[in-house]
Amino acid sequence: MENKPLEKKAIVLSAQEFKDGQYPRTVIKDQEGKKYTVWHKKKDGNPTKAFEQLGALNLGQKVGISYDEEEKTFTPTDGDNKGKEVKFMSRRIAFFADLPEETPIKEEFQFKSELKDNVSNALGGSVDTSIDQSLPVDPNEIVVEDLPF
Repeated sequence: MENKPLEKKAIVLSAQEFKDGQYPRTVIKDQEGKKYTVWHKKKDGNPTKAFEQLGALNLGQKVGISYDEEEKTFTPTDGDNKGKEVKFMSRRIAFFADLPEETPIKEEFQFKSELKDNVSNALGGSVDTSIDQSLPVDPNEIVVEDLPF
């Protein structure tokens, strides 16, 4: 699988649902109803950065996300679509970033944070996160392929 750069987006956390099973995860929705998956553990069994950060977030909170998306398919074994191939967009969150309340919700934006420790911890090191500074994404630090799917 090709290691492509993560996408960035500002969202409002509008819903979340815990999914248990062999690969525990939390599915969150943004203000448009789009779903994003926060995997609880990486392949090595350690917690993901996004899952560690999720506990500090509240419904209705404006937050920055760094994620990847990929079109996938599956074949349901029951229900109305049993045996039919169903396409869906898989969105996996790598980490969250705090945003100032006045940050507009739009497709393209730069992560901005006054809480340097949260962003630095998410990136695994020290980062200059002054209010007008873009948040760099180092693909060697955050690899979505570490997630179980």
